[in-house]
Amino acid sequence: MAIKIDVRKVLQLDQKGITANMIEKQYHISKRSRRKVLDRKIELEFDMSTLNDYTDQDLYELFFPDSILNVCVK
Repeated sequence: MAIKIDVRKVLQLDQKGITANMIEKQYHISKRSRRKVLDRKIELEFDMSTLNDYTDQDLYELFFPDSILNVCVK
């Protein structure tokens, strides 16, 4: 079963400089999931100052538009 990545949390923790190991241990977000979000952030040239303009669902759809979870939620 697919688990939805908390995109907002990953972006916020990365912005605070939290290490991948710490994110994995304390927030139970895998390094692979973290990397997917951060790679996509670069692809999108995402402006962190706009983070609060998005709902969690909007962020997920923006970062992972082809995800099966987007289809299931709608």
